[in-house]
Amino acid sequence: MTDSTLAAGETTLTVTRDGLTAETTVTVLAAGTALPGGTVLWTVAEADPTVPARATVLRAVPTGAADDDPALFFIDEGSAWAGAVLARPARSP
Repeated sequence: MTDSTLAAGETTLTVTRDGLTAETTVTVLAAGTALPGGTVLWTVAEADPTVPARATVLRAVPTGAADDDPALFFIDEGSAWAGAVLARPARSP
């Protein structure tokens, strides 16, 4: 996926592959704009408020060792729905 943003604003990106769809909202700031203190950079939105989020997004700290340092890490809790039960493998946190 490539996004060529031309101006500041908010947009929704949608990706569909193999019958699955993911969607995210992105806010683009004008070049040179500083983020106010306390700005949330990444969140995992719950698609259904009755279903608990089972993951965390953490901002990565660039090392400068490579041009393609990750911007974030997605940490999956390891649980999954089995019917109406939220199951967690024995070795999950």
